[in-house]
Amino acid sequence: MTATPNPNDPFRDDAARRVGEALQAQARGRPMPPPRPSGAHPAPPRVPGRVPPPAPRPMPPQQRRPAPPAPVAVRSGSATTQILWAALIALLVGALLGAGIALVSVLLPGALPALG
Repeated sequence: MTATPNPNDPFRDDAARRVGEALQAQARGRPMPPPRPSGAHPAPPRVPGRVPPPAPRPMPPQQRRPAPPAPVAVRSGSATTQILWAALIALLVGALLGAGIALVSVLLPGALPALG
């Protein structure tokens, strides 16, 4: 047999009631009820202490870097040109490989599944 909760019981857990109130307030579209203080006095809000700003550091003297050495080998073309050449070579290799696979599949039907 289940006992009905006694609202006058000082040792009753308020968690279920507070969750129910919050769910009902949320269902009605109202803001959540403020939390109720537990115990004698609520704790005062914490305020961080002020920390003085750090002292400015003296700047180290600027040293000049030596000039980079001259390139030994002369590069041919820019990065874009090199990328385009690499893409063209990759496309040509792919076309040759595709043509070879097509030729094998036409001349020797059934050979590709055996090779794979």
